Amino acid sequence: MVNPQEYIRQADILVTAEGHNSIMEAGAAGVRFIAIAEERPFGEQVRKVAVLDREGLAIGLDHWPIAAAWPDLIARTEDLDPARWKEVFRGNGARQAAEYLEEIATWSANLRRGLKDDVLCPSVC
Repeated sequence: MVNPQEYIRQADILVTAEGHNSIMEAGAAGVRFIAIAEERPFGEQVRKVAVLDREGLAIGLDHWPIAAAWPDLIARTEDLDPARWKEVFRGNGARQAAEYLEEIATWSANLRRGLKDDVLCPSVC
């Protein structure tokens, strides 16, 4: 059976659609990559490629480039530092999400019981 992660890890430069799983797989593999947004009803992929590009995590494009643009794109991609993804994957994401959800649920329950929300408000308030 073919393991796509092996191909991703071996790539000098990866070109991928901007689906969330594709981005996270490439980031976790620590490869340099170009992420190309696909049209979506709410434009979420266009927003994400802009953030990836701004943060220097990938070269983010909102459309497929013309052929003449590829040499510059490859050169820009070679300048990326894949080690920056370590900050994205810091800690245990599933545990962090569970703790955050528990904090919100506790705050909500306390609010419904009439307890003071200014003392019990989660970190996002």
